[in-house]
This record gives sequence, C-alpha cells and structure tokens, in this order.
Amino acid sequence: MGYKNDYLPTKCWFENGTLHRAFFEYDDCCYESPRDWCNLSVFVNASSYKLCGKNDEETDDLEQWLINATGINEDWYWSNRERYGGIDGLIKKFRKEKCVAFSYLSVYDHSGICLYSGYCRGWDYSAVGFAYIPKDNDEVKAYRKGHSKEETEKWAEKNLENEIHIMDNYIRGDVYGCVEEVYDPETESWGTENSCWGYYLDDSTTESKEKDAIEIIKEFSGNAKLFDWKDVKKALGDNTLDVLLGQKVFDFMEVA
Repeated sequence: MGYKNDYLPTKCWFENGTLHRAFFEYDDCCYESPRDWCNLSVFVNASSYKLCGKNDEETDDLEQWLINATGINEDWYWSNRERYGGIDGLIKKFRKEKCVAFSYLSVYDHSGICLYSGYCRGWDYSAVGFAYIPKDNDEVKAYRKGHSKEETEKWAEKNLENEIHIMDNYIRGDVYGCVEEVYDPETESWGTENSCWGYYLDDSTTESKEKDAIEIIKEFSGNAKLFDWKDVKKALGDNTLDVLLGQKVFDFMEVA
C-alpha cells in the first residue's frame, strides 16, 4: 500500500523501553471521496469529470438546472433570455437568493487533474460548474445566530475554499497514511505497530504541511519527545542512542 514519502518528516520517540518511529506514505487505494462526507457545500457539476458525492448535483444542462433552482418563470425567461443576461443572469439571481458562499469550479487536465476555485478557460483548462453553501444550511443558520452577516459570509467562504481544496487533494491522490514502527534491537529491524490512513494535509505552504504531519505524529507518540529520524539513524549506527535520548536503552549494547 502506498510508498514512503520522504518529503514529510519522519520522527522517533522512546516509549516503555522501545524505540518508535512514524512516517508518511501516500494512500493509493483506500481513501474515500471527501464529497461523501458531511460537507457544508454543494458541488454542481456540469461536466464529465467525477467530482460529486451523494449530496451534490450533476447536470448536462446547467441553464435548465438554474432555471429550476431559482424558480424563475421559465416561459418568461426564454422570451427575455438575451435581455436578462442568459446563464449569467441566472447565476446572479441564484447567488443572491440561495448562497451564502459561491465559487466557480475549473479543472486543469494535463498529466493528471487539478481542481481550481474560480472560472478558468483555455489550454487544458475547463470550467466545470460551481460550488456553493446554501443560506438555509442548518450549520449556517446556527452560526448566523451569534455573528454578523459579514462574519457569516467570511466563515462560509473559508469553509467553501477548504472543501474545494480537499477535493483537489483527493483527485490528485495527495492523501496520506501515517505508519508507526517499533525497532527490534536484536534483529536490527523495524516492525509495523500501528497505522492510520486517509489524511489530507494542508499543503498551502511547505511549513503548514510539515506542521500538520508533526501534529499527527504527536498523537501517535502520546506527545512524547520527538527526535529527527536522521539523528536517530546516525546514533544507531554509532551506538550512541543513549546519548541522543538522554536515557539508557537496549542493554545488549553494553555487551556488544
């Protein structure tokens, strides 16, 4: 399953007389689509790309979908379509009446697929629909009770961006598992102790992604003191692990 990701930190700790380490692998087969989670947003997909989950919408006629969603008089609309602004007019009405947050969705398809927030067209880019958070969402209603309209909109927009970002990670396969191993000093080998899969790390910056990874390892270690794997590896080779960890380990080393 997966393969080791050397880009993310490998950390070690000492616990109950054993040396542990944790590292990350790409999760290449077991993760589920985040669109099947409990999302605030709804994706409206008007393309052949597989972007939607159980609570999302797929349509091959976005204009008709918007007519139905806005409740505009269909006969009047088709008679006044050009003057009304066509699909742009429908989206304007939909955003005003139905959405607390809204974003166009675009896909970049070239040696892999990336999902973008915003309207993009051009070489290898396709506008594929939009995502929105409904005003009548129960969580939105609850948040609005203690916050202003502006605060609610900012909160909703941030949640929408996060959900699009997570979906982008999913379709790019940027999902991880954390593997914990224990060192056997007699065989000088590592054996798997624990693992957990389906992590979506924050990759907005290198630092934030590494920070997320370390926080996950802290949970595995029970907040024990962590050491860099490169330092532990060198100490194992030099037989100086006692010095590095500041405590006596592996009695066989005294005999060796």
